[in-house]
Amino acid sequence: MRIYLCGSVAGRSAKDMREERENAAAALASRGWNAVDPIAGEYEALKRRRKIDDAASGLSAVSIARKDQYQIDHVDMVLWLTASVASYGSCIEVGYAWAKGVPIIAIDLEKRGRKSAFVEHCCTYIADDLDDALDFMADYMAMPVEGGG
Repeated sequence: MRIYLCGSVAGRSAKDMREERENAAAALASRGWNAVDPIAGEYEALKRRRKIDDAASGLSAVSIARKDQYQIDHVDMVLWLTASVASYGSCIEVGYAWAKGVPIIAIDLEKRGRKSAFVEHCCTYIADDLDDALDFMADYMAMPVEGGG
């Protein structure tokens, strides 16, 4: 199973993002699942970026959006790590996944995401923490598909 890691980037340190995503990837790997981290290898570039199209960082709006769309098109599920502090980018990733029918598991540590009707509507499940999310994902993926037996 391939899981896309989604989460807020704006206003966060590269160290915090990297640690959060590495912890999630390790937890997924412990269950035999593969993390798809759209910013893997880009933490330093993100730290240097001052605007969305910044030659110094080597990142552009087009390259970021196309890569994220491609990766979401090729995963089994989205794990939204920061539903409590949603950003424009993570909300668009979640909306794109939802439109494509990809299940979305949100982690809402601070219980703020649950206050949004849209978050509540789009997410397959809203978890209290990473362990809760992983347990739900294991159960969800084990459920039989309608008409499949």
